[in-house]
Amino acid sequence: MFDVRVWAPLAETVEVQVADGDRMHLRREGDEWVGVVPPLSRYQLLVDGGAGLVDPMATQVWFSEHHERYVPDAWAVAAAWPPPQPQRRTTRPIVVAEAHARGMTMGLNRDDAGALATVATDFPRLAELGISVLELLPMHQFDPAEGNYWGYMPLVFGAVHGQYGTAADMAALVATAHDHDIEIWVDVVVNHTTEEDEHGPTLSLRGLADADYYARGSDGAYLNDAGCGNIIDATSPAARRLVMSGLDRLADLGIDGFRFDLAAVLARDPNFIRDIGDWAERRNVRLIAEPWDLHRYLLGREFPDDRWGQWNGKFRDDMRGFLRGEDGLVPALIQRVQGSPDLFDAPLNSVNFLTAHDGFTLYDLVAYDRKHNDANGWNGTDGTDDNRSWNSGWEGDVEVPAEVMATR
Repeated sequence: MFDVRVWAPLAETVEVQVADGDRMHLRREGDEWVGVVPPLSRYQLLVDGGAGLVDPMATQVWFSEHHERYVPDAWAVAAAWPPPQPQRRTTRPIVVAEAHARGMTMGLNRDDAGALATVATDFPRLAELGISVLELLPMHQFDPAEGNYWGYMPLVFGAVHGQYGTAADMAALVATAHDHDIEIWVDVVVNHTTEEDEHGPTLSLRGLADADYYARGSDGAYLNDAGCGNIIDATSPAARRLVMSGLDRLADLGIDGFRFDLAAVLARDPNFIRDIGDWAERRNVRLIAEPWDLHRYLLGREFPDDRWGQWNGKFRDDMRGFLRGEDGLVPALIQRVQGSPDLFDAPLNSVNFLTAHDGFTLYDLVAYDRKHNDANGWNGTDGTDDNRSWNSGWEGDVEVPAEVMATR
């Protein structure tokens, strides 16, 4: 049988509804509710007889073919997790390529394009290029009806997104990467969920223990320091346990490093950041912080734990400015190429980058002075306007003179 354990301290009853089967009452153990369901069965949680919810501890999630975002037809699957496999540090200098698991393969003319197994076929090319780390954009299960291609609106922290593959597929990908002396890092989004603000859908945490999982301000509204409607309450033991259980599962797949989206949200309790650092030492994994959120910028010595690497946003900004010819940046450049000793005590804590999934691509930096995201329906509101780019004398890609292309 498959064990189910749910945190719902205010519930009067918690039931499991098995697809095409009976309801079963879970039994209370303190503030948790526990029980079992048949292996590989699909199930939902019902709190006090309400609508079905996804188990936040699910190992796999199934959506009906006609799933809609505000209709409770997402189901946890009682699937076993693969046995733990070891991490393997690369023997080469760390050069990181960031990629989207589907996006890097969807252009291939093959039936399995977009699957994790197809990503693994690219390792020989990456190794030849000198890439020693492949950092994958979020692999958490997210709601496919939410419409966010990138995966930054997670539903379940400890399950692999089903459109990419299974946990076993992810473990196989990691093992293949290790055979090519490549580490796998994943971008983990454990600072907020897809339930958004109070007007968003109730899919899981909100219906189980809203007050224990989400941070609120003095006016009772969700804190929105991630810009997505809510943030996880890093001071809550229940939220912290949920985050750590998801990280533990992913580490069991052999994943070598974790890049934490908007890690400043978790740093609202510095002890939590240090607890994650202790865990990483035990699990032999690397930690990389995006050390800011919408309200705080904790780059460098401001971050609570020097065991974490940090995305160096100052390197990105100063180097972009210098490369496009801004005045007065030589002193900053000297700091950046040394590993930013003005910001960090240990140079290797600085993860230096020019472009990533946020904002312009490397080509965009020399082809555009402003955004042109007209086709995606966001009216230019998505992404930063501060890209520090230069179009090399011609905006865009239409009828570009040869001398401009040479400059680019």
